[in-house]
Amino acid sequence: MRTIFFLIPLIFFPFLNDIWVLPKATIFWFSIPLFIYRGRFLFKKEEIPVYLWIFLFFVYTIFSPSKILSFFGNYRYYFHGFLSTFSGFCIFLLVKEMNLQKTKKIFNYFLLSLGISSILGFVFQYPQRISATFGNPNFFGGVLSMTIPFVFYLSLSERRYIAFSFIFLLSLFFTLSRASWVGTFAGILSLFVFLKNKKVLKIFLVASLILAFFILIFSFSNFQEILKRFLSIFNLKEADIVSRFEGYLASIEILKKHPVFGKGPETFLLFFRAYAPVSFVRKTG
Repeated sequence: MRTIFFLIPLIFFPFLNDIWVLPKATIFWFSIPLFIYRGRFLFKKEEIPVYLWIFLFFVYTIFSPSKILSFFGNYRYYFHGFLSTFSGFCIFLLVKEMNLQKTKKIFNYFLLSLGISSILGFVFQYPQRISATFGNPNFFGGVLSMTIPFVFYLSLSERRYIAFSFIFLLSLFFTLSRASWVGTFAGILSLFVFLKNKKVLKIFLVASLILAFFILIFSFSNFQEILKRFLSIFNLKEADIVSRFEGYLASIEILKKHPVFGKGPETFLLFFRAYAPVSFVRKTG
């Protein structure tokens, strides 16, 4: 089990057209029987939303106009269809029955793997945007964004996790993934608010100062470009941000016309333009 969680971030296959994403998804899918075998389907009341979510996801997949796409997911976009979602659900079944010590060991293997991936990104990809072993800076940033708050939490009791915090924050910055920056900040802020622990803020400030020092060293030559990208987060007229808002509006239109089953998981790219605002279509053609 530890081997699987260690390999998934690092695995790649150089003879495929997509050397990064498909190997990870394949291992994930083929691990489903193991996750089911080791997990348990008995649930507590507080776990009902998780079971309800996977049930609804299955129903939406059945009624999708593109069932195969909804089941397997979109190629080169980490296959966020039912199969990958069900894999995550099976991991939930497995982990929830483990004691804290076993869960932490598996998480440590994952952190080690992600740390190696981050270092490889710096060695082979810097000064370009770092995607490490994930093939896409935004995907890599998303994984880091989900991981960093947990690492900060563990840093409260064990200092060795502070090193991971620094490595992951530095890697996150050089993904230049704005959504991941915002997501990480929101995660750390939530951790601080819910724990009401000043030590979280202290660790964050110390790590941020050290991070800022290394960022100045690494990004001295293209600092203006990076600063411009950061400030673009707050520019609501920036093209990429405008397109995201247009996407939200298209989603609302789809929901209005298909309020029960929607159009199925992973089918947004197929139906977006049919529901996109006219102003957006005129601009993009």
